[in-house]
Amino acid sequence: MGPTDTAWRSLLNACRIHGNVELAERALQVLGL
Repeated sequence: MGPTDTAWRSLLNACRIHGNVELAERALQVLGL
């Protein structure tokens, strides 16, 4: 079972709050966005 959309939103929101642009960009690559 893969991560849900809620998990991805939580990860991206945490990246935004903590200013982790590199992790956010990597997550978006995995999502194909």
